[in-house]
Amino acid sequence: MSNIKTVDDFYKAKYKYSQRVNHYINSLRRSNLTNNEKKQSMSSKKFPCIRCKNPVNTFFSNSGRKLIVLCGAAVQPVPGYTPCSLNVEINLPKIILIDQLLIDLNLAKKNINEEIILNKLNIMH
Repeated sequence: MSNIKTVDDFYKAKYKYSQRVNHYINSLRRSNLTNNEKKQSMSSKKFPCIRCKNPVNTFFSNSGRKLIVLCGAAVQPVPGYTPCSLNVEINLPKIILIDQLLIDLNLAKKNINEEIILNKLNIMH
């Protein structure tokens, strides 16, 4: 699961990891613990890193047109564990809205037409 190279791989890994976390949260909700005990249990719970399997969590981030996956020990150090080599960064392509693309293309077309007309006039003189 830690062989993340594409956007699809990122979201599959994140989904699988989130399922584990959500399963734990749901079992905690169904338990007979008090709310404070549930809160304490959740804050102290460490899930296995998807690469090294150490109980340090895995950090998934989607910000600034980048998808990032890191070993949890690299984000929040856990005593007794060093971060593994899990350090994936996927740059997302630039997105342009179709409206802006049409404006840009029309402007380029206008500039090319003007250049053609100027070249014709220069040749005639």
